[in-house]
Amino acid sequence: MTKISKAQFRTLCKTILFKKRGWDIKDHKIIAQLKPLLKPYKRLLLYCHLPHEPNLMPLIAWARRHKIKVFVPTLQQGHLHATPYRLPLVRKTYHILEPSPTRAYFKPLELAIVPVLGIDKAGRRIGFGKGYYDLFFATHPKIPIIFTARQILQSQSLLGENHDIVSARYLDQRTPNKINKRITNGIHVRDRASMRAHGP
Repeated sequence: MTKISKAQFRTLCKTILFKKRGWDIKDHKIIAQLKPLLKPYKRLLLYCHLPHEPNLMPLIAWARRHKIKVFVPTLQQGHLHATPYRLPLVRKTYHILEPSPTRAYFKPLELAIVPVLGIDKAGRRIGFGKGYYDLFFATHPKIPIIFTARQILQSQSLLGENHDIVSARYLDQRTPNKINKRITNGIHVRDRASMRAHGP
């Protein structure tokens, strides 16, 4: 079997996930999984979604009602910053909604929810290849990370590099028990050659 490259895997992930662009009622399943995980924390990094990513806006509203301080990524001078979430939001680089820049946070973030296109065999994140998250977490290495996508796609190959962020925890529109069982038993759905997908 020909080994798939990182660029090829990224393209395959886009092909699959972009078919589900736009509003998806099943995103509530991801939010339902995240809520109990977020309750112990007071400072979170969430995100404003692209069309193919899980819509976490209802989760952001829930977190703010529960007095959880929410930060979202903003791009400033080519670098990712954690900016306090507040309205109004403006669509900026890559058509992502962002709040107005403000001073950096003083207390460390306690947890980060990070969107992915896919992950490699070791759980390293495959994104769009710009490296914004990698550089951010290189300077904040102690923040726990949970990956999320509407469908977690995992390569059978080791595609990531040492600087790529990694997480053993990831959620999609399946239930946690189903995901964990699939991983533990080593049973995966084959969507494409050299690719494993956790999802229907």
